[in-house]
Amino acid sequence: MLTESPLFDWKDPCTSAHALASVAPGPGSNPWKVGGSQPRSRWSTRTTRASDRSAKQSSSADLDPSPGVDSIAFAIPGGGVRTIAPTSALPPITRSVDLDATTQAGYADSPLIQLDGIAAGLTDGIFLGGGFDGSPDGSTVRGLAVDRFQANGMGVESANDVAIRGNYIGVDPTGTIAEGNGGDGIGNGGTYVISRTVIGGTGSGDGNVISGNANSGVGDGGDLTVIQGNRIGIDTSGTHALGNEFGIVFGDRTTVGGTSVGAGNLISGNRLDGLTIGSHSGDRNLIEGNLIGTDASGTRPLGNGRDGIDVGASAYNSIGGTAPGAGNVISGNGGDGIFVTYEFDSRSDYEGSTLGAPYQRIEGKVIGTDRRGLLDLGNRGNGISFSVMSSGTIGGTAPGGGNLIAHNKLQPISFPGGSNGHPGR
Repeated sequence: MLTESPLFDWKDPCTSAHALASVAPGPGSNPWKVGGSQPRSRWSTRTTRASDRSAKQSSSADLDPSPGVDSIAFAIPGGGVRTIAPTSALPPITRSVDLDATTQAGYADSPLIQLDGIAAGLTDGIFLGGGFDGSPDGSTVRGLAVDRFQANGMGVESANDVAIRGNYIGVDPTGTIAEGNGGDGIGNGGTYVISRTVIGGTGSGDGNVISGNANSGVGDGGDLTVIQGNRIGIDTSGTHALGNEFGIVFGDRTTVGGTSVGAGNLISGNRLDGLTIGSHSGDRNLIEGNLIGTDASGTRPLGNGRDGIDVGASAYNSIGGTAPGAGNVISGNGGDGIFVTYEFDSRSDYEGSTLGAPYQRIEGKVIGTDRRGLLDLGNRGNGISFSVMSSGTIGGTAPGGGNLIAHNKLQPISFPGGSNGHPGR
């Protein structure tokens, strides 16, 4: 169904006016304008409800109480990238929605719909957050380029089971030029607890490019977040740095990467650390199968400016593993491959764990060489560095448990009280 309206409002996208409806010439309250060669042309999208295919032909903001996920599909006339430049904050998405920009004609794995926030003021590009009138639980945002907003490119708060896939966040629609947002690429969390956000995925086109942003690529304050198949701090080709300040800042029980084909992330070229665990006192995180500080081939250095992984106020993390594909490559970074800086002694019996349970487990990784273990891609600091004595396990006797630590400019493993400092600390 094709629906057009003179107003834009997706606060409750269950009526036709709450889709990305249309932009008409002349003055009005519409916060959008269309960029490119046709700045005042008319455009529209299609919208349907999964539970009600006969969506209303209405431009009102009346609530539709029917359940289900609202679908927003794009059909903007004209070829090439279509730029939407809001001149004020967009309304938050407070109902479940499938916002799918891959439906724009001609889409082929890179965005054709760009949200450009240069004139929008201090606001997120897209904000999914629960309110008194609903919750965006179960929403999906796919196939957009979101850049130059003064706050986060995308924000998620008070919402569960949100999926963010196939977007370019902080880069232009070609994926090669940094057009960063002023906060995080994806600000996942905030004031209220959220759970089970999926950022990227293992399917074709699921991964996001999240680069060029002023703060973190992903600022994760949530629980049970899964981050897979993304390029964070690097361009879409995986060969040129377009760094965020930090790559990923963790919440609790976050999974970064995995052992499945396509699950690993490329986290390189960020200005400071590739991954930071502990900013939110995050615990029980799993980091597997990622390239951290190399290009997409895993054979050339494209380091993060400081550490590959910085472990702070956090416990019971697993970095790598013994399963096929679980090991990470952590090489070419400006500081240490892994830096462990802090622990809470009181966590020794946290959540029923026995006294003396390991705080950090580091297995099956390549630190300082290429993914084949042949070339010198040494980190400029230590391979692994502890600023305080911390319980944990480095390597293991099980098949695949050993680490290859070589070519780093200081020590393979540095413990407190040794003669080697930590670069830049």
